[in-house]
Amino acid sequence: MPTITSTCQDCRIRPAEPRSTRCAGCQKANQQVNDRYRNRKAANAWENKSHWRNCSAMLKRQNPQCQRIWHGVRCLRPSEICHHLEDPISTPAKRLDPANLVCVCRSCHPTTTGDLGVGTYAPTIVHTVGITTTYTHGPADQQQHHAPGSIADALRWMAGR
Repeated sequence: MPTITSTCQDCRIRPAEPRSTRCAGCQKANQQVNDRYRNRKAANAWENKSHWRNCSAMLKRQNPQCQRIWHGVRCLRPSEICHHLEDPISTPAKRLDPANLVCVCRSCHPTTTGDLGVGTYAPTIVHTVGITTTYTHGPADQQQHHAPGSIADALRWMAGR
């Protein structure tokens, strides 16, 4: 009696793996989607906490215009979302670091978690204790802080003036 090979339930082209309803390619894609939503559940729980809401609201107030630069021209729309340049799940220490955050509009917001080094952004401006700090977003050798980054540094800097 001949064996019946079933096709993949997603692509309906390739044959399904033994004891499965999907081909190998569709199984991998389905697993990636499941992993993404599993990680989003933890990220959503963190994003609903007050320290993230306060930090993102402060950054959006201080950077009201989208920071994305496309082909040398800055986007002129109002910023709506705080985006992490490095994935907040893999680098939790940088979740609230202004050097890792940019404010962008919805159409300029990348669809990936973190920015894979392809984006160009205007510097993030942060006003703390009367001191303006500018964080540039570029290669590590070009990043520099124009003013102190923490409150302790700010107090030391003000005492040294």
